[in-house]
Amino acid sequence: MNGLKDAYVESVIKKAISGKLKTGQAAAKLGISKQYVNRLKKSYSEKGRSCFAHRKRQPPLKRKPPEPFRKERTSLPFFLRSLPHR
Repeated sequence: MNGLKDAYVESVIKKAISGKLKTGQAAAKLGISKQYVNRLKKSYSEKGRSCFAHRKRQPPLKRKPPEPFRKERTSLPFFLRSLPHR
């Protein structure tokens, strides 16, 4: 979701949590199922506004293969890197 949409979804979910809107009404306003509204309510209660951010937007993990493996793999010519080790 993006900025304006996030703000609207957040306001509807806040109203649903506080009881000003029923789950079905919130679902109709957002065009989603009641079950998904319940998930958003639970997630919003636990994580706050960050629950609306897509998980793929988080920075990637900085995992690298062990040093000896990187040196061994990069020292080979490109066409040999894909061959299995004997």
